[in-house]
Amino acid sequence: MASNHCLEYAVAVGVGEFPFDMLRYDQAYPAIENEMYVLTESDPTRERAIVLNRWKCQPGSFTPQRWQSFLWKIEFFKHIEDARNYSEKINQRV
Repeated sequence: MASNHCLEYAVAVGVGEFPFDMLRYDQAYPAIENEMYVLTESDPTRERAIVLNRWKCQPGSFTPQRWQSFLWKIEFFKHIEDARNYSEKINQRV
């Protein structure tokens, strides 16, 4: 199993439909199973967040400007715990 220092963490935050194609584009995947509901919600008024991982060993990185074109933003974190806490705060907003 690869060590965590090979992983890059980010939180995608946005409203409306989740831009699924961005997972392929950034070679990323959801990191926390409990947040999978974020992928299927499409409420245009409720901001929500999901923690994402990608392997640093792969070429490239997350592409914040491209995410912004879908009305989502990317926040970077060094540790998954920090990313999870940030995501949970956003997802608990009413």
